[in-house]
Amino acid sequence: MIRSDELFAERYPRRDRIQVLADIVTVCSEPTKLTRILRLANVQYNFFKKAMETLREAGIMESTSTDSRDERTRFEFEATDVGISWRNFVHLVYIMLDSGNDFDE
Repeated sequence: MIRSDELFAERYPRRDRIQVLADIVTVCSEPTKLTRILRLANVQYNFFKKAMETLREAGIMESTSTDSRDERTRFEFEATDVGISWRNFVHLVYIMLDSGNDFDE
């Protein structure tokens, strides 16, 4: 089960692309169908299609086919171990940035 505080969509009124990608990976920490990803990560279908190409090529996400004929349930998406590590790194970077530390010192 995903906690809402794990998603940038719940903490930021506007997210950058890295935050959106991290939300997709967070939602897909276990095998997940398309509709759930779009709803929880708060992304549009067209963006998701492009993002999945990038995430697959980077080895961050993978998809498996199901027996369904319906496009919305035909595939399940899951983050790889590399993807989970990347998502954890992204979260740590944003925690550091949000802490207000001055890196110029």
